[in-house]
Amino acid sequence: IRNATLKENILFGNELNQEKYDEVLRICQLEEDLKQMEKGDETLIGSDGINLSGGQKQRISIARAAYAGRDILILDDSLSAVDSTVGGKIFDECLCVHLEGTTRIFATHQLQYLSRSDLVLVLKDNMICEIGKFQDLIEKQDGHLKSLLEMIEESSSKAKMEDQNASMGEEEKSTEEEEEEEEEKIEADWDTWRFYFDSIGGFSKARWIIAICTIGLFFDVYSDKWLSHWSERDETEQKNLFYYLGIYFSLSVAGIVSSIIETFSFERNSFEGSKRAYQSVLEKIMGAPISYFDDTPVGKIIGHMNYIEVWGEIETSVHVIKSNSFSLLGTFLVLGMISPTLCILVLPLGWGYKKTQDYLTKSSMKLLEMNSNLTFTTESLFIESLKGVPIIQAYKKERQFELENQSHILK
Repeated sequence: IRNATLKENILFGNELNQEKYDEVLRICQLEEDLKQMEKGDETLIGSDGINLSGGQKQRISIARAAYAGRDILILDDSLSAVDSTVGGKIFDECLCVHLEGTTRIFATHQLQYLSRSDLVLVLKDNMICEIGKFQDLIEKQDGHLKSLLEMIEESSSKAKMEDQNASMGEEEKSTEEEEEEEEEKIEADWDTWRFYFDSIGGFSKARWIIAICTIGLFFDVYSDKWLSHWSERDETEQKNLFYYLGIYFSLSVAGIVSSIIETFSFERNSFEGSKRAYQSVLEKIMGAPISYFDDTPVGKIIGHMNYIEVWGEIETSVHVIKSNSFSLLGTFLVLGMISPTLCILVLPLGWGYKKTQDYLTKSSMKLLEMNSNLTFTTESLFIESLKGVPIIQAYKKERQFELENQSHILK
């Protein structure tokens, strides 16, 4: 069952013939289900049919086979999840009448369907122990099918009566509600940043990096200040060139060393933090209840693990913020020492920068959200294709799914 509308699951890439389509819905007993669904056959079905009952999945699969009109059909206990009344109608109207003229191999444990079969093969211990017409087999003395029917009839006659009374007119419970996948909002809120800082070691590690950055800032600012002092020196001063050049060189080397130490510390803490973050996400997914895996498409679960890629983006953002902040602070300090009046421009420039940042942040978040949804859709389609290879090959739809996967990848 694909993550598509009910109609698309039945058509399975074939052209719509409305008269034939309506007939298939009728003989597969799907008309009542469509009336209970808000959007009818345009209702979106979740991956693996997570918003369908077992009986609905089977009837949609039978409807797909009936609409495709193949010469050979193999049905593996395809009426096991529907009640006897609905199953009997599907067997009579669909398998016996609508598909008459085709080869139908019907594996089942429900013996009430054997009387309508052209040929019965009885299996025992993975071997064919009897083969023939139903009537001939039940008249056969010491036959396995005959003894099986007698045993079932003797041991469960009362149970059958109670089951018939309980299931009369009762269809399997259905979850008609539509599984609408809400678009995930990707927002870097404060909880995200707090999780990042906790993962890299908290304030104890952050203050060490801040201290190194502050030392590096001191060397950068003072080297600029030293250049200013050098350019303004008195020509009569006796200190030679190597004195000024030596101090400037020492300040520059000290700034480079502090920058190397800071970068190494930052990257090391980020690497350790990424491992802790990945472990945390993995433990939450592995500790999730079984219902989570039943109701959540595989592509979405993989998408949750792929959100660890956001860690790299956060790391880059933190690195850029840290570098730009200290660089900007150094620039203001130098300006303050050289020309204090220029600092008046800080407020209007900061206001303009904040407005621009708000606009660009919304745009970038929207693009990230679109990319995430596209990635989830692509992964879900690819996983669907892998899991449904036998069905795709049976319906000869290899080229259709190949083109669909290519179109999603190339978007």
